[in-house]
Amino acid sequence: MDSYNYTNFPRDMDQADFDAFAQGPKVGGQAPDARLIDAFSGEAHSLAAQARQGPLLIEFGSFT
Repeated sequence: MDSYNYTNFPRDMDQADFDAFAQGPKVGGQAPDARLIDAFSGEAHSLAAQARQGPLLIEFGSFT
């Protein structure tokens, strides 16, 4: 685990945490339901409820 910028990851992450990423949702697959927080209002929403209203785009950004 020394070929990347691992000093910026949480100190308690270990190899098993990184290995688990491969078990996550696949591109094009259905996302598991989750609680979403509106960044503007702070209001909580269900991912499934939002998806029923029409197409849904979720952006995962980074501040690093």
